[in-house]
Amino acid sequence: MQLLKVKGAPLHVQYESMIALYGVGGIADSADLDQIGPDLQDFVAPPGTAPKKQLLLQKPTCGNNLPLKDEDDIVSLQEARELVQRRIHNTMTNRLCALLSRYTLLEGGGKSAMFDTLVKNYNGEGDDLLIEVKSSAEDAHVRMAIGQLYAYSHHLTGR
Repeated sequence: MQLLKVKGAPLHVQYESMIALYGVGGIADSADLDQIGPDLQDFVAPPGTAPKKQLLLQKPTCGNNLPLKDEDDIVSLQEARELVQRRIHNTMTNRLCALLSRYTLLEGGGKSAMFDTLVKNYNGEGDDLLIEVKSSAEDAHVRMAIGQLYAYSHHLTGR
């Protein structure tokens, strides 16, 4: 109740603030409120901001209006394919070559491991460092880089 700023308020005020959550973040009824329990703080957000979580709802699979949750990510990633973004990516990769010239540097060659740079024995103890270059610091690019690093690492090490 503290989160809803009704701690210590009369019971009917507390009740009304909980009922006001119906329709927010997929909350339809009191059963949903019970289900989210301690995660309630992630469903309530300050005005003008989006909550961190919502209940998983069924998504449409038919028709012409099929929304994607991460549509902004797709647009951002498509923009990275533009010539300017590729130039930035290649400039950054070239800079890595210059900065890390004392190491053996490799790049991915197969479709399953198209990593940008692998620094052989970067710490002198036999460990390799995998680097994925992105031309943007937008969340979509960062998430993609993290996923790529996990996938490439799995492919290279079998773990």
